[in-house]
Amino acid sequence: MFYAILAGFLGFDLLEGDGSISLLTNFGNDFDYINRALAANALILDFETVAEIRLTLMQALPQDPHVKGCRIVSVYRPRL
Repeated sequence: MFYAILAGFLGFDLLEGDGSISLLTNFGNDFDYINRALAANALILDFETVAEIRLTLMQALPQDPHVKGCRIVSVYRPRL
């Protein structure tokens, strides 16, 4: 998969289906592999890692309403 990192990139987040809850911070305390992957800003810095976390959560918790339909988003610092 190709993705471009642009100026102001802060990291990737994994949001539940409606986009209101970060699975990285919501499930981070329950899954040590998530905690180990988080940067200081609570985001993931590379796409492969966040995609692996997404797949792992979907396999481990397929019926969890937070995990169903979760999506990867890139987070950028706003331009002022």
